Amino acid sequence: MKHPFIILVTCIWLSTQVPVAIAQQAQLVEAAFSPSLLPDKQSDSPPLLGITGRVRITDNDRFLSEVLDLAEQARGLGDRSESGVLLLDFETDSLIAEMKELDGQFATGRANFAVLFDAPLLPEGWHLCACGQGRFAGTFVYDPEDEQRLQLATMTAGLMPADLESTIETAGVAVIDLALMKRFNVNWLKGFNFGASFKYQYIIVHERKLRLVEHEDDDLFDPSRDSNEHHFGNIDIGLR
Repeated sequence: MKHPFIILVTCIWLSTQVPVAIAQQAQLVEAAFSPSLLPDKQSDSPPLLGITGRVRITDNDRFLSEVLDLAEQARGLGDRSESGVLLLDFETDSLIAEMKELDGQFATGRANFAVLFDAPLLPEGWHLCACGQGRFAGTFVYDPEDEQRLQLATMTAGLMPADLESTIETAGVAVIDLALMKRFNVNWLKGFNFGASFKYQYIIVHERKLRLVEHEDDDLFDPSRDSNEHHFGNIDIGLR
């Protein structure tokens, strides 16, 4: 029996400024992603440090646990059929019903973090920042022909686990930045804040499609599989 719920985890939410500087804490945290929000640092200003992070996972219908249980059930029936044991109607009917119910359900997640602080050995006003953002999603896609394959296994013990074609599809992207940032005071831009961020970016793009019976715990979003890595130099310019 399902109990719909939302896992909303803000498990890392730490914001610190030591000590209080010109910018409010919220602005300091946002400055990690927008250089125009950097505070106007003066020579007598105290050291600057901002840390923030957030993780959010949404799993309304317990997709992550349900699809894992379903994969184990499908493997078990497939292994029995492969060894010559006829499957019972109630076993295949139960699996088919659960697969249909799980069809199209999904789970999503996102996370971000940032650490911003004064750059050592550089002139006043330069900051170092390490920040990252990531998103992922996974869904189950039911193949209607799996119903015939399972029903046939009740008459002939010929179902191989790999014969089931229903799949789990996942996609995600993560971007990690290492940046040198500065807010510039430009005389002719009165009333505006201008900032620039000089970045090294490491990007991971993940896309995976696997059969239900191939799914095992902790392998949906393994970045070492079905992922492409990219490295870029980048400059962000902000005007506020």
